[in-house]
Amino acid sequence: SAFDSWALSVSASDSWALLGFGFWILGFIFRFLGFVRFWVLVYGLLMDLRFQIIDFEWISISISS
Repeated sequence: SAFDSWALSVSASDSWALLGFGFWILGFIFRFLGFVRFWVLVYGLLMDLRFQIIDFEWISISISS
């Protein structure tokens, strides 16, 4: 009947909406993880640079003394 086909189309559109929402959430999570990984990388590089500068200063101090 018409009602059955209407119910079927509604459930189908619901599942598509759910699927789309799931993909959106997945995309959001991946974007967030990429963002976090980027900042961890930047932070790691900055810390490396800082430690290298500290090492360099310490070496130059120990050489001059």
